[in-house]
Amino acid sequence: MPRSVRVPLDQLDILLDCKLHQQLNYSISKAGNYLYTVKFEKWYRAGGVLSVALNPGSFASDLSRHWGKRAQFPPANTGG
Repeated sequence: MPRSVRVPLDQLDILLDCKLHQQLNYSISKAGNYLYTVKFEKWYRAGGVLSVALNPGSFASDLSRHWGKRAQFPPANTGG
């Protein structure tokens, strides 16, 4: 079970300025994307709108360029 983490909404500007919090900022943004998707689906379900959150983890990008070699993983095998 994932542990719960409080997102300091009143301190997001401080987190954005600090290089030490890059992974935390990324995690908060991904959680926000998911939570917004869930809420959006609840708002517009009756209108037939489908809301989907995608996992960008398997897409080729340079998002992890600052994480260091230990935190980087090879691209996912897409089965092709």
